[in-house]
Amino acid sequence: MLDLHNSEIKVISDSIGDLVLLRDLDLSQNMNIKKLPSSIGRLLNLQALRLNHCSNLKKLPGAIKKLVNLRNLENESCYSLTRMPRGLGELYDLKTLSEFVVSKGNGSVSKRIAKLDELQGLGNFTGKLKIKHLRGLGGDDTAMAHLEGMQYLVSLILIWDIATTIDAVDCKKLLEDLWPHQNLKELSLSAYRGVTFSSWLPEHKNLARFSLSRCTNCICLPPLHHLPHLEELLVDELPKLEYISDKTLEEESGVFFNSLKEIRLTNLPNLVWWWKHGAGAESPTFPSCLSKLIIKDCPNRFSMPLFPSLEGLLVLNNTRWEPFQQTIAGRQIPGTKSEASSSTRFTDHNLSKLKTLHIVNTPKGGPNMWQSLSSLCSLAFDHVQEI
Repeated sequence: MLDLHNSEIKVISDSIGDLVLLRDLDLSQNMNIKKLPSSIGRLLNLQALRLNHCSNLKKLPGAIKKLVNLRNLENESCYSLTRMPRGLGELYDLKTLSEFVVSKGNGSVSKRIAKLDELQGLGNFTGKLKIKHLRGLGGDDTAMAHLEGMQYLVSLILIWDIATTIDAVDCKKLLEDLWPHQNLKELSLSAYRGVTFSSWLPEHKNLARFSLSRCTNCICLPPLHHLPHLEELLVDELPKLEYISDKTLEEESGVFFNSLKEIRLTNLPNLVWWWKHGAGAESPTFPSCLSKLIIKDCPNRFSMPLFPSLEGLLVLNNTRWEPFQQTIAGRQIPGTKSEASSSTRFTDHNLSKLKTLHIVNTPKGGPNMWQSLSSLCSLAFDHVQEI
């Protein structure tokens, strides 16, 4: 192993290619490195190339495709990296690649740039993959872009290019074409421009974590309530989101987030109701395994499923009292969209297991039944008008 991490070097000598027996090269945290020499392609025994936090590294040499024994290519936080070299798909033993940077390219340059279709050749890939700068690509870029062959992939992070105008239809088509393997456990979409989501998403029964952020056109989420292993649901900065689900209460009343442990709903200025069609049916409750619920910057008066068994943490920050008030009362409160379902009742032990409650910047009002919070260990108020 040759460990040169955080050594403040600026240039890698061509002579690095003479170390033909080298198996592990660590160049991470060298922020002044801008490129790697093509001689690195002579390191045929190299199994690990570590480039994390080389923030000024602009590109990887095309000779990397010659490293047939390479298993780990670590390039996390290489912020200046704008493209990947053509030939990555020929590294059949590659197991980890921190980030794949998409670049369309023009003319002769495009022939030297790796496209998404190369990922399908990495059948031994494991762990986490982040794909950055996605666009509404079409034609050859997406025709063979699906990731179904990466059966050991655990976590997939897809980030669309925020600096590019992307058609919503093309954006959805790209997501549809990617189609990861059913074994996927974590999925994160950021800056996705589609209005709706791909057909494969609700079919991924092994998903344990689903995250959406900065999805500017989404008005509701894909169906998720039936996913048996989903533990974390994180939704942030969706300015047009009005409903979590466009299904009816009746359609989701059977299996309802049976494994959910954490919910974060943040920066959702237009959220008004969990279901688009909900009036007249009894609202289900979140399962007893739910331990963390954070609602922040959701200023509208809205209703959601009750959470009487919540144990760990409840945060209401710049949001209204209704979710908390409805749960502690054991019913939907009059005047909300689901008033017709107010027959739902619980005992006076609602939220009796809750340990931590933080309430920040809420309007006047609030429940008058605090006695059920018998397990509370931490209680914090900040900028609360009146209780």
